[in-house]
Amino acid sequence: NKLGLRKAALLTDIASPYTVGLHQFFEKHFIELGGQVVAKEGYTQGDSEFRAQLAKIKDSGADLLVVDAYTYKDVGLVAQQAEALGLKIQIMAGDGVFVPELLEMAGPQLEGAYVTTGVSDIAPEFATFNAEFEKKHGTKANIYTYYGLDALMSIEYGIREAVKKGEPTPTAIRDAIETMKDVPLFTSTVTMEPDTHNPHNKPLLIMSIKDSQWKLVETFTPK
Repeated sequence: NKLGLRKAALLTDIASPYTVGLHQFFEKHFIELGGQVVAKEGYTQGDSEFRAQLAKIKDSGADLLVVDAYTYKDVGLVAQQAEALGLKIQIMAGDGVFVPELLEMAGPQLEGAYVTTGVSDIAPEFATFNAEFEKKHGTKANIYTYYGLDALMSIEYGIREAVKKGEPTPTAIRDAIETMKDVPLFTSTVTMEPDTHNPHNKPLLIMSIKDSQWKLVETFTPK
């Protein structure tokens, strides 16, 4: 805990397995690291009013608010309403809200907030691709464009490997993807963990918001 934060409040979209999983993971490890969870509030995606939950969080004495949200709009509204309530608190969120629209919606209210992401669309290695994509499609690429390409390239790899073995069946394709090792995809070279179906030791980017812009704080690589 490099920020020295000790009391966390969790505001979670309780209808999403993704956000509930983030909630559980953060709570477990924050407590293991000596932190205390002093408030846990829920909502359902599509809600637009968070003042009741934020008032309780304000009274809890939390110095950190983790918003486990599936969409950037939730985090934007939370930040706007926290400001209206006079709640000054460090905000964190997961990769589901790492989009430029969040900055347009609530950049000033989220000054200093932290968000994690597996890849950044402001990374220089994607500049040429971004320019060509926007020229061709009339819209900007984002990290979900990149993830989609990773997925398509994984499937392509699985089909090629299955064909090499003479059995291009769904099972053979699945097995090839599940056991891929050092396969170059769009964003990175990937080795898959067969038991978890996660990319092995894939780096995580920790981003902060400064002057309504994304800033890279640290690239964390699991050991």
